[in-house]
Amino acid sequence: MIAIHTSVKLETALNEPEAELFQTLISQEEILIVWPTLLETRMVLRARSFRMRERFPSCSLIFRT
Repeated sequence: MIAIHTSVKLETALNEPEAELFQTLISQEEILIVWPTLLETRMVLRARSFRMRERFPSCSLIFRT
């Protein structure tokens, strides 16, 4: 099991240059995402006007816009 940091979530959500590498790594392991990471990720993405409901439809209860 690996714990995921906010930077990994942001890299993948924003399709940054290392997103594919992170996606490959996290798809091979069981992952742990703690609530502060989700909160920080939400705050950063919301500040960037990121439409979370469109990007993460299964998480619409967490990421309300």
